[in-house]
Amino acid sequence: MGEKIVECAKALKKAMELLPANPEEAREIEKQVEMLEHKIDEIYFKAKKDVLKHVNDARSAIVLREILHGMENSADNCKDTGDMIRMLVVAGL
Repeated sequence: MGEKIVECAKALKKAMELLPANPEEAREIEKQVEMLEHKIDEIYFKAKKDVLKHVNDARSAIVLREILHGMENSADNCKDTGDMIRMLVVAGL
């Protein structure tokens, strides 16, 4: 999950760098960010299920769940920023 989040953040950075000079290419990279965020969501839901299934200590389960949630929020933030890139490209700004 962590590797996918890093990949997502790097793609977002590339899209942001491309935005001023090549907005259409930035838009294509933004699509990759969205795809990666969906993959991260799938990993997140599976990991949450695994925590509930295999971690018997309630405190450990809560901490692991919070860590997973924080990581998933990072991916959501990348997607939200990617959405802003898309809006700027579509608006021609």
